[in-house]
Amino acid sequence: MARRLCLANNTCKRAAGGTTKPGEQIQLELKSATQERSRTEIISCIGVIAAIVLGLYLTSIHSYLLFHSLVEITTIAIGFTLFILTWNARNFLSNGCLKVLGIGYAFIATIDLFHTLAYKGMNVFPSVGANLPTQLWIAARFLQALTLCIAPLFVRRKINEYLLIAGYFFIVATIAAIVYAGYFPDCFVEGKGLTPFKIASEYGIIALLLASLLIFHNIRAVFSKGVYTLIVSSILCTIVSELSFTAYLSVYGFANMLGHILKLAAFYQIYRALLVTGLKKPLDLIFRELKQAEEALQKAHDHLEEQVRERTAELENERRLLRSLVQTIPDPVWLKSPEGKFLIANTSFARLFNVSESELIGKTDFDYLDPAQAAFFQQKDREAIAAERTKTNEEWVTFLGDNHRELWETSKTPLHYADGRVIGVLGVARNITGRKQMEEALAASEREFRSLAENSPDNIARYDLRCRLKYFNPALQKSVHQDFDHKLGKSPREADEDDTKETGLYEDMLWKVIDSGEPSEIEIDMPHFSGEAHTHHIRFVAERDPLGNIIGVLTIGRDITDRKQMEESIRKLNEELEERVKQRTAELEVKNAELQRMNRIFVGRELRMVELKERIQKLEKTGG
Repeated sequence: MARRLCLANNTCKRAAGGTTKPGEQIQLELKSATQERSRTEIISCIGVIAAIVLGLYLTSIHSYLLFHSLVEITTIAIGFTLFILTWNARNFLSNGCLKVLGIGYAFIATIDLFHTLAYKGMNVFPSVGANLPTQLWIAARFLQALTLCIAPLFVRRKINEYLLIAGYFFIVATIAAIVYAGYFPDCFVEGKGLTPFKIASEYGIIALLLASLLIFHNIRAVFSKGVYTLIVSSILCTIVSELSFTAYLSVYGFANMLGHILKLAAFYQIYRALLVTGLKKPLDLIFRELKQAEEALQKAHDHLEEQVRERTAELENERRLLRSLVQTIPDPVWLKSPEGKFLIANTSFARLFNVSESELIGKTDFDYLDPAQAAFFQQKDREAIAAERTKTNEEWVTFLGDNHRELWETSKTPLHYADGRVIGVLGVARNITGRKQMEEALAASEREFRSLAENSPDNIARYDLRCRLKYFNPALQKSVHQDFDHKLGKSPREADEDDTKETGLYEDMLWKVIDSGEPSEIEIDMPHFSGEAHTHHIRFVAERDPLGNIIGVLTIGRDITDRKQMEESIRKLNEELEERVKQRTAELEVKNAELQRMNRIFVGRELRMVELKERIQKLEKTGG
C-alpha cells in the first residue's frame, strides 16, 4: 500500500512538472518496500507470539502435563540445536562467549530432559513425586546462571571446545549422581509446596543472573546491538521466570505455567542471538570468499604446480610421520592388501618372524606360518573387509621356527581410499598368553572357592565395595531359613525391610573392613527357622586383587547358639557349686564352733579334775 502511494506521489510530481531523478525514485521505492516489509514482519511476529502463548495457555487448561512437555521439549530441542549450530560454526566463531553459551545450553538441556521425564504425571519414575523434577530444575537453572556468568569471561579468549565439553559432562554427571543418590536437598513437599531451600535457591539463581547481566553490560561493545539486546532480554525473561517459580504451591499452578512460558522465550532469544552471529554472518563470509575465489581462479592456476609440490612434500612428511607412529607402537602392527600381502609392518611385528620390516613387505602369511594357520588369518581379514568394521579375535599362533604356540588378541580394521576402494586390513596384535593363563588361574581359584564354600558347614557370603551381596553359600541360607536370592545386589540395610539394629551393626562392620582393610569379628543374633534368634560368630575379611587392592569383603559365620547355651549351663553349674560350697562352709564353721566349745568344756573339766586330785593328795599328806 505504501509502495503504491509512493508511486502515485511520484507520478503526481512528474505530472506537476516535478524533477525527481530515476535514481532517487528507485531509492524511495526500496525504502518504502523495506518499511512495509518490516511492519509486516513485526505484525506477523506479534501475531505468532500471541498465537503461541494462547495455544500454550489453552493446552495447559486441557492438560498441564501436555503443556509442560511441549515447552520443555521445545527448549530442550533449542538447547541441542544451539550445540549443533555452535559446533559446526566453531571455526568461524571468534567469540568464545558464544561458544560457551552454545555448548553449555546443550548440557542444561540434558538436565531439563531428565526433569521432563521425571515430571509428575509422566510416570517414567513413578514413585518419586514432584520433588525429583524440582531438584533437577534447580540444578539446571544453577548451571544456566553459572554459564551466563562464565561465558562473558571468554569473549576475547580462545577456548578448547573438547575441554569445555568434558567439563560440562563432569558437572552434569556429578549433579545426576548427587540427585539420584539422595544427597540433594528436598525442593518440594507434597501438601506444603516449595521448601525454603528451593525458594532460597531461586533467589540465588536470580542473583547470579543479575551478576551476568552486569557482566554482559560491561562488554556490550563486543556484540552487535541486536545480539546484545537478545542476550539481555533472554536473561531478563529468565529472572522473571525464576521469580514466578518462587511462588507456586502446585506444580500445575499458574505461576509454574508463567515461568515455563518465560523460560521458552528466554531460550528462543538465546537461540536467535547465536543464529545471527553463528550462522548468518559466517554464511555471508563464505559467499564473499567464494566470490573472491572465483575471481582469483586464474591466478591460482599459475601456482598449481607449486601447490602440487607442496602437497607431495606434505604427503611424504605424513608418510614419515605414519611410519614413525607405527614404529613407536609397542604392539605388533601391520597392513595387508586385500590379496593378503604385507604393505606395512613395524619392528615388533617383524621380530615375531625373526626378519626385518623390509623382508616382510610383499610376503604373505603362508611364507611364515603353517598353511592352515595362514588360511585362517586370511579368512579373518576377508571377514573384517566384509563387515566394514573392526573385528577382534583371539587367535592361537604356531610359529614355524620352534613350533611354540602363543595366544594373541588381534584387532583387524579395513582401510579405504576416499572413493571407497579398499586399501587393505590394518592389524594390531597383543600377546595375551600370560593374561589368559592368569584368567584361567583366577577362574580355577574361583571354582575352588565355590567348591569349598558350597560344601562348607560355615555360613559364607561375599560383598562388593558398596556392601552389596554378591554370593552366599547354601549353609547360610539353611542356617537362617531365608530366601537370599532377592538380597543379591543389595546391601544389608536395603535387603532388610525392618532395618534392625543387628542389620545396621552388620553393615557397619562391612564398611569398617572396607575402610581399614583389617579383619574384624562380631557376635550377633540372627533369625532362625525355629522362630528363636540364634547367636552367630561372624568374621569379616577383606578380599584383595593380585595388586593388593581391596575388591570386597568375605564373611564367615557359624551358629554358636549351642556353645553359648553350654557356656551358660556351665556358668549356672559353677554358680550353683559356689553356692553349695558356701553353704557347706557355713555348716562346717558352725560345727567347728560347736566343737571348739565342747573342747573348751572338756579341757576345763580336765583341769578341775587335776586340781581336785592335787587337793586330795595334800589332804592325805596332812592327815597322815
